[in-house]
Amino acid sequence: MKFSIKLISSLLTITSAYAYLDEACIAGKYGYGVCEKKSDCIMKKNQIGNVNYLEATTSYNPCPDDSKDVVCCVKEISKLSTGEYVSNIPGVKKGATSAVCQNARECSGTLFGDEECPGSSRVLLCVQENQKSLGQQIVDYARLFIGTPYKSGGDDLNSGVDCSGYTQQVYKHFNINIPRNADAQSKSGVSVKSTNDAQPGDLFFYCDNSGYAYHVSMYAGRSQFNYYDPVGNDMVLNAPTPETTVREQHNWEKPCRIRRFI
Repeated sequence: MKFSIKLISSLLTITSAYAYLDEACIAGKYGYGVCEKKSDCIMKKNQIGNVNYLEATTSYNPCPDDSKDVVCCVKEISKLSTGEYVSNIPGVKKGATSAVCQNARECSGTLFGDEECPGSSRVLLCVQENQKSLGQQIVDYARLFIGTPYKSGGDDLNSGVDCSGYTQQVYKHFNINIPRNADAQSKSGVSVKSTNDAQPGDLFFYCDNSGYAYHVSMYAGRSQFNYYDPVGNDMVLNAPTPETTVREQHNWEKPCRIRRFI
């Protein structure tokens, strides 16, 4: 049997163009979503809820290597296309009024409704069971400023921050006061032994050979999805360097210190 090299090449291109469809992604202030075609990131007939999405920019791509028509889609539903409300679904925890479309392996709660979400059967409606800790609330607030430009000495979460200005101002929102620069922050709070003991909201510090902490990031938890072949699955939020923006990424090296302020 003969195959067209051109046809095989085209099929490979199509496959790689949608390498992350249905995979979990981070849509900045909108939270966790799934990589889906923009045209599919919509509410279906009779559904009630909200849909938001984050497209790729020059500084941040939530769905790496995918085509430009793929976005990080965040779809929250309170009423299904069948007319049934999420609060009335059997097995859903009492008080829950909505569910979010997620990759099934990212959900720690109740899963249902595979026809309510974009993508394949791997994407389901998820009602998380656990109430958010203060640390997770801090991380969620920090995510609101993904995309804020890096600015040396900056401490405005909307117009520009550097690494330690970012962490200081996020904590300030929760009436927790920490020092201004990274090295001083690294010597405050309570020491955490290792990344295995870290909790969302803890701060990771990175030092030079003298032990001076020149950079800080905020631990955002562990991820089950892997885009960048990282050292591990620890996710951090930080304002990296000039000409970049606040972002969430895999932790790139072992912290010299970890501190907890809550």
